[in-house]
Amino acid sequence: MSEPRSNACGKRRRPAALQFADMERGRPRPHRRVQRMRCPGLSMGLIGLLFTMCLFASPSPAQWPTYHGSSDLAGVANAELPLRLAKLWTARVGKAVLSTPVAGDKRIYCATDGGKVLAFNLEGKPLWNVKIVLKEGDSQEEPASIGAPLLFVQGLVLCGTERGWLYAFDAESGKQRWIYKECSGILGTPNYLKPKGSSKTLAMVIDQPEGKVHAIDIANGKAMWVSEGTARCDGSGGATEDRIVFGGCDSTLHVLSPATGEAINNIEVGEGNEMAGGAVIAGSDVFVGNRSGSLVCIDLGEKNIRWTVNGDGGELFTTAAVKGNKVVIATGEDKILCIDRSSGKKHWTSNVDGTASTSPVIAGDKVAYSVDEAIHMISLEDGSHLWSGAVGGELTSPAIVENMLVVGTSDGRLVAFGKKEAQ
Repeated sequence: MSEPRSNACGKRRRPAALQFADMERGRPRPHRRVQRMRCPGLSMGLIGLLFTMCLFASPSPAQWPTYHGSSDLAGVANAELPLRLAKLWTARVGKAVLSTPVAGDKRIYCATDGGKVLAFNLEGKPLWNVKIVLKEGDSQEEPASIGAPLLFVQGLVLCGTERGWLYAFDAESGKQRWIYKECSGILGTPNYLKPKGSSKTLAMVIDQPEGKVHAIDIANGKAMWVSEGTARCDGSGGATEDRIVFGGCDSTLHVLSPATGEAINNIEVGEGNEMAGGAVIAGSDVFVGNRSGSLVCIDLGEKNIRWTVNGDGGELFTTAAVKGNKVVIATGEDKILCIDRSSGKKHWTSNVDGTASTSPVIAGDKVAYSVDEAIHMISLEDGSHLWSGAVGGELTSPAIVENMLVVGTSDGRLVAFGKKEAQ
């Protein structure tokens, strides 16, 4: 597969893939202001309702479709982790893994700095890999820059590139299904949605330079709609059946209709509060960090800011994890915060032994996160330390897969931790 070289690539200070890796770890980055089914006894309406509930529910232990769990980016999985984890396996991938692995259909998928997309089984055995390359005329082929996290949805693995092309690969074989070529650059995660009342599952991507959202039919790779442009968007959008939400470099939270792409609302957060992390949707609330170092809770029903919590230093571009009334976020200043969803008051603060925290995730009553060269687990109830495991290399945020924590490393490995069965 080849992809034309983008003339705009040289104008950026850093490759988009490295930009996303920095955003996931909460570091500052360049940021300009500016099968049909038959089921006797069930109506098709009920079947559709059940399917939609499954589509947007917290991932099962075997699914981790986006870099932060389900399409709402809440970072929660229905999984059980033991109090002490053991290293289960290590898989070599050759180049740096720059964003969190995703999982589905009993497989784990990752993308590397070398332009490869790879699949492994749950024991870490390689299944397939494909390489996306750049080529213009008679020039030498070069690996594509994969700037965005992967997406798993209904038997497909979707991969967005700095060039702005979205590739769809068959999750079982790695065979290319289609390419969508209408974006100028993709940095935030592709996501999935099923608009209320629709029979189609769509993929969505945000065109980074213009802040346009593209909704794509996953069956054929054709555009269903393209929204109006907003502003440059370096972050990732959350999605449910009735709204798409993302923050932009214009310090504004944008809310769109999944059915049409039309704007429902544009909620200003205040000058200097550019948003470049994931926008997490929980009911009528949205949680997103910003350049001024604050986590903001926005009430979509009231169309205003419910509360703002200072992250105690530096830009806050990690993605929050939300379960029940607890909101957990990693700051760039050695802390994990747990905040009361209703009031904005801090439940607890957990000090981090390092300075490069990634976006935390929640499994049951435990919170997991990566920092520097190790992965850590703390209590969701009070933030007390439970376990740490050395990995080596800079790490992605963890993915929660089949009661395992899986991370990618800057030195080209996937590493899985979980409960080691007795021999």
